[in-house]
Amino acid sequence: IVHSAFGRLWAQKADTGTGQNIIAYSALLDETHWSTGAGEINVLGTAGAVATGYDELVAISSFDGFLVAFLRNSIVIYDSPEAPGSLVIEQVIQGIGCLARDSVQQVGDDIYFLSDTGVRSLKQVVFTANRVELKETSKIVRRDLVEDMTGGVASKIRSSYDPREGQYWLKSPAGNIWVFNNHSLVDTEQPRITKYTNTDWYSFVYFEGDTFLSYKGCIGKYHGYTDIDIATSPPSAKTYSCRWASNYADFDTSKLKILKNVGVTV
Repeated sequence: IVHSAFGRLWAQKADTGTGQNIIAYSALLDETHWSTGAGEINVLGTAGAVATGYDELVAISSFDGFLVAFLRNSIVIYDSPEAPGSLVIEQVIQGIGCLARDSVQQVGDDIYFLSDTGVRSLKQVVFTANRVELKETSKIVRRDLVEDMTGGVASKIRSSYDPREGQYWLKSPAGNIWVFNNHSLVDTEQPRITKYTNTDWYSFVYFEGDTFLSYKGCIGKYHGYTDIDIATSPPSAKTYSCRWASNYADFDTSKLKILKNVGVTV
């Protein structure tokens, strides 16, 4: 587990033993020095962090001047990470943790991560009066998403965020891709969610305006939006099936009128 922020590298000291829950940090602006000007943080070193029993470090991130340690069943938020010698705990969140290291993405001034109850946002934790109330971004697909994400090895979960498209991509162990589109056509707190099934992508990453895909020993760049059948020569247009689901629409008539047909523009 490694994270770059505040002019330093922050890394899990070891993947076994007591070092699992220690974050080591490098010297300022020098990732090659881990002694002089460096140090360590024991994320289980306070009573608040172990209030519900033993926990385990899963991921490290940061946003808006805070260093964030994601544990399996809790989250520890540190203030003043620019001066590690004066580092203090801003908040310990119990009962909500992170399932997979690679599900954590910085989404603008927010952080998305995968928890036991779906994809959650960390922004509201720090900036609302009731700071233990996390925003859930996947509640409309919670059951299906959680079943998909917990149905295999967590180390196979991958994610990416495309700031230009406003999309958070999350890959399940089975290969399904869940896309959370924050650039919705309507003003709503809930993003539009699309599930792409049975993909063969291993991982993906956004870098300098492009999304790169890893697939069976190859790396490609996601480009364009036209599906083509490469088995034909020349390649021809390819069709695919899509299932769309929504709640009922009664047009405020106490269910006397139910939407039965809909025209869709794709």
